[in-house]
Amino acid sequence: INDPNRDRMDDAKEIIEVKRKWPLAMQSLNPLEFDAILGKNFTFKASDEFFTRDAYIKNRTTPDEWKITYVKYDNVTLQFFGDTGVLSYVNRITNKNVNTDAVEYEHISWVDIYIVEDGKWKIGAAHAIDYRLERSEE
Repeated sequence: INDPNRDRMDDAKEIIEVKRKWPLAMQSLNPLEFDAILGKNFTFKASDEFFTRDAYIKNRTTPDEWKITYVKYDNVTLQFFGDTGVLSYVNRITNKNVNTDAVEYEHISWVDIYIVEDGKWKIGAAHAIDYRLERSEE
């Protein structure tokens, strides 16, 4: 969404680059990758619980039997409110269980809040708005 008072294209590009790094951080399981993109007071609202920054990083860097194999983003919208960026989108995530080969599909509507810290855009918060899980029949 264009800001009629200011060209935000460079800000939008930086935010999308941070967003692009997020799933890569999850795949890496490296806490330093999260440090580079998450704000100091980051909060995460999953479908059924909240995480502080430290709890989120610990959760996302702990190996799990479910691995993300595909993510599709739809209805991506970025709007600025002063120096805050609000990114909303819907995604479909395909996960595969490394032990059983079972497949599941997550459908999630999100709102991410981006803030500027130390001159860089960071993720200040991420909230799952709607969540649905489908499991493949075996």
